[in-house]
Amino acid sequence: MNRLAVVVDATSNLDAIRTQLRDVFDTGYPHGLNADQITDLVRIVTISDIFGALIERRSYKKAISCKVAYDTLLNMGPRLDADSFRVCEQAASGLSKPDCD
Repeated sequence: MNRLAVVVDATSNLDAIRTQLRDVFDTGYPHGLNADQITDLVRIVTISDIFGALIERRSYKKAISCKVAYDTLLNMGPRLDADSFRVCEQAASGLSKPDCD
C-alpha cells in the first residue's frame, strides 16, 4: 500500500471516530454538521458501535444476545441509516458467529 493511501485511510478513520453519532436519539449531529455531511463510514461505525455496546457486558449492564441486539437495531428504524444498516447486515452474514447463537 502506498503512503498516501495509508494517510487517506487514517484520516477517514479519524473522521469516523471524531464525528461518530454518539446519541442517535438526538436531532442534532456532532460538531454542528448536517445530515449530508455525515459520511457512510461514520454511519457504519455508529451502527457497529451500538451493536457492540449491546452485546458486551459493561460494569453497569449485562450483555444481551446477538439476536436481541439485532432486533433492537431493527426497532430503531429511521434513527439508523437504512443503507448503512444493510451494509452491516451483508458484512455480518459472511462471518462465523460462535457467540451469537
